[in-house]
Amino acid sequence: MDRLTELHRHIDCSIRASTLAELARQSGLKEIKSEKEVREHFWLTRPMNSLNEVLERLVIFQKVLSSVAILEQVACEVVEDAHQEGIGELELRYSPNFASGLSKIPWEDVLNAFVRGLTRGSAKTGVKTGLICILGRGGPPSLADEVIDFAVAHKKNFIAVDLAGPEENFPCRLYKEAFRRAVDEGFPVTIHAGEACGPENIWEAIDLLGATRIGHGVHAVEDKELMKRLAQDRILLETCPTSNTITQAVSKWEEHPLPQFLEAGIPVSISTDDPGIFGITLQEEFERCKKYLGLTDSDIHQINQTAHRHTFLK
Repeated sequence: MDRLTELHRHIDCSIRASTLAELARQSGLKEIKSEKEVREHFWLTRPMNSLNEVLERLVIFQKVLSSVAILEQVACEVVEDAHQEGIGELELRYSPNFASGLSKIPWEDVLNAFVRGLTRGSAKTGVKTGLICILGRGGPPSLADEVIDFAVAHKKNFIAVDLAGPEENFPCRLYKEAFRRAVDEGFPVTIHAGEACGPENIWEAIDLLGATRIGHGVHAVEDKELMKRLAQDRILLETCPTSNTITQAVSKWEEHPLPQFLEAGIPVSISTDDPGIFGITLQEEFERCKKYLGLTDSDIHQINQTAHRHTFLK
């Protein structure tokens, strides 16, 4: 198979199991005691009750990302792991306020550590990487301006901007002005939408925030006009089927709308989302899509080519 392109992976939630266990031990955390425990008890491999329940599990990553040295190490290892999966182009994203949420490491120091790690990893493997800056839903209104200001000030280090977090009480329209500034600064936009909420949030992501890609977007299938719009305007859906099943964005694998998106002519990619919590590789994601959704090797090849065409990497 050609070298793969992954468009939707969170760098701070992609820590390899052995590293997470060691960092937990160093930090004196009782939640995780060994790599085996990470694989057997921390990784989420069965459906949870909701996206919010999964988001609550992510606090462990904030606890262990406690120094710039650790941040750099993790970033380098993420690239090395991606290389082992056959990935040649890798977009990674993170939220500045999430990454610094417990450590209080200055945002700029976190960014510089990630960039150093990615640079090292790329030099070792040849994998092409880029960072997407996430604005997290749910903070005070001033946070939106602060995050976009940070992205603009460090424009050379970010390939795009994103909006992520709990959709239910924080629709896209609340962030219209912040993303208008980002678009005016020339940033491409991808938005987590239609994962925990209906198609109305995808419409807002496109029409109000300027999204040319949608993270997850599974509920687009509920709106025929939206499906037509996505196909017509070539707006890519970054599907993450394992994640969608575990968060219960879809009730079970066989009901994932990915085949319907393909049939409708909508560009799609397949990604792992958070391999450090779902315990999944991109190759395994493909195999599950073949097993449960009936995709063929030809389908996977075409999806990978579509991802390559829609990457924000220059």
